[in-house]
Amino acid sequence: MQNPGKESQDEQFIRRLYDIIVEHFHNDQFNVEQLSSEIGLSRSQLYRRLKQLKGLTISQFVRQVRLEEAKKLLLDNAAGISEVAYQVGFNSPAYFHKCFHDYFGLTPGEMIRLSEVNREILAEQPVFSSQSGGGDQNDGEDRDTGNHKVRSNSPPSALNENWLRATLFSLVIILAISFFFELWQSAPKDHHTIAILPLTYLPKSPEKDFWAISLQEALRSELEQTPAIRMLSNASTMGISERNMLLPEIARELEVDAIVEGTLLEIADSVWVRINLIATHPEEKPLWSGEYKRSVDQWPAAQDTLIVKLGQEISNTLSALHAPE
Repeated sequence: MQNPGKESQDEQFIRRLYDIIVEHFHNDQFNVEQLSSEIGLSRSQLYRRLKQLKGLTISQFVRQVRLEEAKKLLLDNAAGISEVAYQVGFNSPAYFHKCFHDYFGLTPGEMIRLSEVNREILAEQPVFSSQSGGGDQNDGEDRDTGNHKVRSNSPPSALNENWLRATLFSLVIILAISFFFELWQSAPKDHHTIAILPLTYLPKSPEKDFWAISLQEALRSELEQTPAIRMLSNASTMGISERNMLLPEIARELEVDAIVEGTLLEIADSVWVRINLIATHPEEKPLWSGEYKRSVDQWPAAQDTLIVKLGQEISNTLSALHAPE
């Protein structure tokens, strides 16, 4: 038999985790380490406990929290669909649409319309009035309920017809929205959605790991300046590198067009930087790779120049994919 106290603690843990994620929706720098720290567990402990309680990875749980909060905002008419997507931490409305549909079985627009139709149907329910005795002037149907006769303001057939019309109308709207959404998704995109996987510094060095983190964040900021590129936030990719997934699996989960990965390797007195840009849709293939060498002493000063060069190479490579043949 399950221990009620244990169950209560687990529920409190999930609720606290949920609230922490919601509190940091607008913090692009919030990552799995900070989440683990606030909940009071190591990253691996958090992963194991969440997997045990919910059957979800950290990134899956974060996405679920975002979608649940997005649903609340949409049903409350708090903002438009794109604005809601950004409010709950999605950097791409198209990716938000896809995740929302996969999770709820409806697009955001379909869910809004369906909720509106349901409210309209409830508002159209007839009001019944109680009257003593009979009356030859009644046009509607009288039903004997014992001491009173209850007169419906509209006959049952009219109610059924109203409900049927409203239901058919809602289905037509939903089908139309689905059609245009699929058409919009199949149209050529004017941007690429990409994710930067955590860069690694080898050999492992706590004193120099921040070099890889700094390079990753600077590259993200540089690429975000390109209109044709949509970057996934840190919150979207947090924990993904711990799961030993293949690139196609990562791409399917994140729903991105390309992935940037790389390493910083220290050899003697030099730092070797290797960055790869890999397409993930419709199939995995390398698009570009670059390798750069800087001395350890020159690294801090050389990073800004290197970031600009990396940003230009990646942007040019992605832009060439849209160029006419």
